[in-house]
Amino acid sequence: MRTTNSLKQWALDPVLLIGVAASVAVSVLLYQQSNDAKFGFLVGLGMTVVTIEIQIALGEKDRLNCEMLYGKITAAIERGSWLSSDVRDLLGYMEGAEGRFRNSPVAVTCKTVISRLVADMAQLSEGRIRLVYLDKEFAVNVTGEVRHSIRAMTVETAAPGFWLTPIGRQYLRLQAEAVRRGVVIERIFVYQEWSPELDTIAREQAEAGIRVYKADGRRLRPDLRTNLAVWDDVCGFETEVNASGDVIAHRLTIVDYEVQELTRRFQNVWAVRECIDPHTESIDSQAAGAS
Repeated sequence: MRTTNSLKQWALDPVLLIGVAASVAVSVLLYQQSNDAKFGFLVGLGMTVVTIEIQIALGEKDRLNCEMLYGKITAAIERGSWLSSDVRDLLGYMEGAEGRFRNSPVAVTCKTVISRLVADMAQLSEGRIRLVYLDKEFAVNVTGEVRHSIRAMTVETAAPGFWLTPIGRQYLRLQAEAVRRGVVIERIFVYQEWSPELDTIAREQAEAGIRVYKADGRRLRPDLRTNLAVWDDVCGFETEVNASGDVIAHRLTIVDYEVQELTRRFQNVWAVRECIDPHTESIDSQAAGAS
């Protein structure tokens, strides 16, 4: 099968077709203008050989280019210890989807997912990413790498649910571990109604060593009523909401001016914060006295 395909490619190659046609034409022309038929035949044969050599050279160049590209891709994959196995899994899943659901919406969706992956990686190469799918795990994972500080603003309802979910509990556990490493974490709960459930969650975080505050969302501008976090003053995160207040995307960035903008918004809310824990209030009083 491979030999048949190679022969077809050669038979349909434009360089070979044009070269052979030119060789035949020259042979016929020399045959008509010369009494020596052998001369015309030899010239035509020589041109055909040259054409075939050119074709072989072009094919060899394409093969080398393909090998170089393959080598670059393989080297890039192998540089990441986790990337190699993930790429193998990805290719396996793609092949499975294409094989089982060819010419179906699943196959089209497979191409869409890969295109989205490429677009996401293009954003990451510039130091930012906007994720339209709701995935909080990346924010949780970043928390485990923090060295100095976390400044966070969390918009809560009267009946908060995230902190009671498995990923919410994991997020709080990682923050408690960060506090024990010496990381300073400051969180402002932005509320519409301060409920007993929200108060319980806030005090649980205070007991874990997080400096917890609250701010009445009704007194804030709309652009300040958003979930955001700044890690070590170099990495920022925020959620995007629609007119109804529903989360529609997450944005992660290490671009300096974008991180500074998130920090500025945090500081604006910080200016109207209220302490809800005596220990945090005493820390604030000591800081104010020192300044």
